[in-house]
Amino acid sequence: FNTELEEVYFAGGEPLMMEEHYSFLDSLLAKNQTNLHLRYNTNLSALTLKGKRALDYWKKFNKITLAVSIDAIGKKAEYIRSGLKWNKLLENIELIKKQCPHIKIQIAPTVSNLSILSLCDLHQFFVENSLIKINDIYLNVLDRPNYYNCKNSPKSVKEKSKQNLIAHIDWLNENNASQVVIKEFEAVIDYMMTTANATDLKAFVKQTEKLDTIRNEDFNSIFQEFVHLSKT
Repeated sequence: FNTELEEVYFAGGEPLMMEEHYSFLDSLLAKNQTNLHLRYNTNLSALTLKGKRALDYWKKFNKITLAVSIDAIGKKAEYIRSGLKWNKLLENIELIKKQCPHIKIQIAPTVSNLSILSLCDLHQFFVENSLIKINDIYLNVLDRPNYYNCKNSPKSVKEKSKQNLIAHIDWLNENNASQVVIKEFEAVIDYMMTTANATDLKAFVKQTEKLDTIRNEDFNSIFQEFVHLSKT
C-alpha cells in the first residue's frame, strides 16, 4: 500500500459479513498501517465472522467511525430492516463502547415513509441513552422506490410528521445541536411536503401486503400510528 493512505471507507452490503474485510485489515496490520481512518456503514448485526472478531481488530486502529444503518426503534426497526434484532444491535453498541471507547458511533437513518413518523424518536433515544452525541447523525433521504419515498405518505401522516419534526428542531436548538444537523431536518420537512403521487401510495399498500405475506408480518399492528393517521 501507499504509506500515505489516509482513509478507508467500507460501504454495503454488510462489510462485517465479508471475509475480504478482515483480510484487508490483516494486510494493513502486516504493514503496520494503523494510523489511517477506518470508516464504515454497517447494520452492526454481527461483530464476528468465522472466528474473526471485529473488536479484536478495531482495538489496533487509532481512528474508526461507524455509521450505523438504523431507521427506527424496537419492532419498527426490525420491520423496516427485516432480519435485524433490536436488542442485539443495542448489545453490540454497548460492547463497542466498553471495549473500543475510541470508536466514534453515528447513526445514519434512511428517511422513508416507513420511518418518517419515528425519525425524531430515534434520534432522541440514541442521544438520551448516551449512545451517540447529538450531532452524530446524518440523514439519507430515500428517493426510490417511489412507493417508499416520504413525500408519497398520506397527507395526514405528513402533517403529523411535520409537527414532530418542528418540535424536534426546537429540541435540537435547546440542546445546542449544530446548524448542519438542524438544516438536515428542515430539509426533510421541505422535501416531504412536496406533492404526493396517488399511484405510488397505492403501490405502497400493495407492496406492504405482499411483503407481509412473504415474511408473515403485520405492518398494521407495528405501525399503528401510521395506519390510524392514514385513515383520517
